[in-house]
Amino acid sequence: MNFKGKLSVFLVLIISTIFLVPNFALAVTVGQQLTSPESGWTRYDDSDTNLIYVGTWGHATYQNSTLYNKTETSTASKGDYLTFKFYGSKLRIITSFQSNLVSNGIIDVDGVQSTFNQYRSSQLTCVIAYEKLNLSLGEHIVTITMPNEAGKCLQIDAIDTDGKIIPSSTTTLTAAQSVTGSSITLNWSAVIDASGYKIMRSDISGGPYNTILNDNYLGTNYVDETATPNTMYYYVVIPLFDGLEGYKSNEASATIINSGKALLTVTYTNGITRSYDLQISQIDDFITKYTNYLAGSGLPYYKFEKSPLSSNFTKRTEYILFIHLSNFDVDEY
Repeated sequence: MNFKGKLSVFLVLIISTIFLVPNFALAVTVGQQLTSPESGWTRYDDSDTNLIYVGTWGHATYQNSTLYNKTETSTASKGDYLTFKFYGSKLRIITSFQSNLVSNGIIDVDGVQSTFNQYRSSQLTCVIAYEKLNLSLGEHIVTITMPNEAGKCLQIDAIDTDGKIIPSSTTTLTAAQSVTGSSITLNWSAVIDASGYKIMRSDISGGPYNTILNDNYLGTNYVDETATPNTMYYYVVIPLFDGLEGYKSNEASATIINSGKALLTVTYTNGITRSYDLQISQIDDFITKYTNYLAGSGLPYYKFEKSPLSSNFTKRTEYILFIHLSNFDVDEY
């Protein structure tokens, strides 16, 4: 190849490099301005109703501002926080950078906490203050908290994600023993745009909860026929949005009180038997006290309040002395 040919190839390589470099420069990162979401991302304004602000946050609109949608939400109170759920694998927090903003904002993603900076001596809007690009594809919970920085503010302008923010709408749940007395009936308010509901139950207040129905149940009431009598159960209902879980409802509790009756037949050591028509709760009480007596910690007798034989008496009590008791039978009906 002659000198002119080599020069031509060299010039082509230089020109190609010049045109390729800007493409790499377009990849923005933390601390850089991003006035609109990149391709494949969706931007949610700070005023989106599915962002849950807790505390004394203030929302403001500035007509001549370069903020995204000309709005921002901010707080100066320690401990105030913003929380939301999203589906995706990437997240960016868009804020302003300026001298009155925090340098150690607190962010928690799925229980993993870190910090981010919003401080800059001169103002710059629509800046990536935080990003997470390697999350597993799925549902994630994010909480952003105002740190203990006196004289500073925490500001939110927008949220970018490669997926979508999950609706924050929840439902109000009630639980009660059913009319038949053999099950627990749940009722809840409908959630707009919910594709169904997931029903969960625990025998401990606050959970952990076990799923008892997870097939996009479409109704707003449910009868739990698997509940055991005399056990307190705690329920929550979660709205589903095309398979994505929303926020739990309030916790509602109920128990099945066994209101049935039974015949208690006691046999004494001398062979005499006596029968008593009682509520189940009375029989449970009798068994408990007899068990305590055998363990050496209870009274030596059990008493039944009965109707007086005549108007001459105001009260009639029958006593069973446990020491004379041979055995007893319970026949429920």
